[in-house]
Amino acid sequence: MLNGLSRRSLNVIIIGSMLLIVWINLRNSGEDATLDPLTLAPLPAQQWQLWDSSEGVPLRWQTLRSDTLTIAISGAEGYRLHLSIPAENWASALKDAAPSLPAARAAGIALQGPLSDEEMRSSAAWLIHHLQLKAPLSRAGQQCQLSYPAGAYWFNDQANASWGTPAPVNGAALPDNAQWAGFREAATRSLRKDWLSPTRSIDIQSELAYHRWPENYLQALYQDLGSAQPDSAALYAACIHSVTGRIAH
Repeated sequence: MLNGLSRRSLNVIIIGSMLLIVWINLRNSGEDATLDPLTLAPLPAQQWQLWDSSEGVPLRWQTLRSDTLTIAISGAEGYRLHLSIPAENWASALKDAAPSLPAARAAGIALQGPLSDEEMRSSAAWLIHHLQLKAPLSRAGQQCQLSYPAGAYWFNDQANASWGTPAPVNGAALPDNAQWAGFREAATRSLRKDWLSPTRSIDIQSELAYHRWPENYLQALYQDLGSAQPDSAALYAACIHSVTGRIAH
């Protein structure tokens, strides 16, 4: 019956079956220990505008009263750039402050300051050209992370990776109830602290842009952490394996 299946298909079936067994065991062992949902204070709304440049580089900006234009860029291979320049004569200040990159790099940009929408786009366009920025690629498994954001963040946390990074299924042990309870409480506190921090919020937006997550991704992650059970990690892993057909590293 299985003779007509490719090796990739067989791998998917085998891995999926193993994860299903793990998930069933987790469910059975925790039937009498379901975690109560956390009571979470809502994350306040932040008004950010979204735009894709002609090069496909995602841009997010927030207009606010300030004497400075703040710039955050997140890119491939862990690239980060954070600049703060005078809003007055921003064009010449930007040319003086911006470094150069030796090669083109996929990235996302976030801007914050008193500039008009046209000026925000113009400053981003100059940065894209000067830094040789290019459009980030979509990654296999993004839908899994959107479906199980709390489970994905478990693997991010085990790998010491940012919450916004596409989560690797890296062989980390699946959590039990006690581990999951401590993890989600710490994670929701950390996410809320970052969201409310003026210096971190722009970095969050540049990361959302680079990884092409929806505008409400962090809010959805925050809420999912408040209610998701430990099997969320196993469900995310099973979804990833069904998409990739192999263990991601």
